[in-house]
Amino acid sequence: MTTRDLGAAVVAFTLPSGILVGDTVYMASRNIEPMKIVGYHLPTQKVTSVATGSGLTSQALGADPAGRYLYVGVDHERAGHHNLYRLDLTDPTGPIEDLAEIEGLNIIALTVSPDGQVFFCGTEKSPKVYQYDPVTRKVTDFGSPDPLATMGRAIVATESTVFYGSGSVLSGGGDASRAEVFAVDRATGAVASITPPEIAAAPVVRDLQIIGDQLAVGTQGSPTPAPFAFVDLDDYSSVTVVDTSGTSAKLFREHDDRVYFVGLTGIGVHTPSTGAVEEIKVPGIGDPVRRTELWRLDPKQSSSGFAGLAVLGRHLYAMGNKGQLFVIDRHSRAIVHTADHKSIVPDLSTLLVHRGHVYGASRTTLYRIDRKTFEITALVTGLAGKWYGIPRICVDERGRFYVLRDRNLIQVAIPHQG
Repeated sequence: MTTRDLGAAVVAFTLPSGILVGDTVYMASRNIEPMKIVGYHLPTQKVTSVATGSGLTSQALGADPAGRYLYVGVDHERAGHHNLYRLDLTDPTGPIEDLAEIEGLNIIALTVSPDGQVFFCGTEKSPKVYQYDPVTRKVTDFGSPDPLATMGRAIVATESTVFYGSGSVLSGGGDASRAEVFAVDRATGAVASITPPEIAAAPVVRDLQIIGDQLAVGTQGSPTPAPFAFVDLDDYSSVTVVDTSGTSAKLFREHDDRVYFVGLTGIGVHTPSTGAVEEIKVPGIGDPVRRTELWRLDPKQSSSGFAGLAVLGRHLYAMGNKGQLFVIDRHSRAIVHTADHKSIVPDLSTLLVHRGHVYGASRTTLYRIDRKTFEITALVTGLAGKWYGIPRICVDERGRFYVLRDRNLIQVAIPHQG
């Protein structure tokens, strides 16, 4: 087996954030230097602008009510590096305008209130709520509603109140806080916890959105199915809880009297008038021609979902997002093999079939699954591939494989096995 480093490469222009402004979606890139802010015009389905940003990536985009400015929050990489800037959309190709530097803050959530004020939060010691005033060009620090949290993960604002969602990464550990929702009075700075008790077991608040006269609250990372909640903006004690079968709920959007949201395994639809929740997911194999589901199987041993699927002969190979391998007999629909390969597949992975074998790639390893014993053999280790979405693997017409090592594209020639 031989490997060849082909140099810097990107297999996917990953987009960690996006926002619709008028008829154009603006998106920020990830792990591309320098970062790009791309405008995609929906009516013409064309990229209409590309601006060079600052920083490695951005999960935090927000537009002012007039659609004039796009605000961007990024990590604070070094002294002198601004982690809040904006792009004038009258010329969306740039340049960007630096606005503020908050030392030690990695901005991961940003919103613009109806009166044009910018609020943001993120990861730092004792995460705080910040406001940027475009008129005075000053930053106000509202302090930390929950000093024991490891991150401020969600934020949304009205003309009078900032709603802030916090929690802890990987459940925090030790004394770290879990999911909390706070209301911050913009005039006085007074802080009040309005956390619905039904969501308090989750590690972190994942999303906050104002829908009509209610605040939609979604969480992520709960070990059990997590509900989301609607909090009445006029009476925080008035809460409507919506049960789901998933462990996360985010990206709430209202359309035709229904609320759509994204869960761990697909898209959910909630009808407030009836309380019904429909989850659009198909964890089985289906008939795409007839558009019908043939069967489904829930291997309940995995709570983290699946990223890798491959079919070889009568077997369906499913790689869980934490290294759990399941092999399913498609004829009997029985699980015929399970194994834990977290040392090789620490999180996400993809699979493909080539010349009668199943191959896979994680962010650390290129591997092969034996079609008889289902054992895994590590072929190339130490990849440490950068995050461009789910780890990728492909093979060309000559049988050479391609994966990422750091940011470089690696070509791997594997001797054919019968």
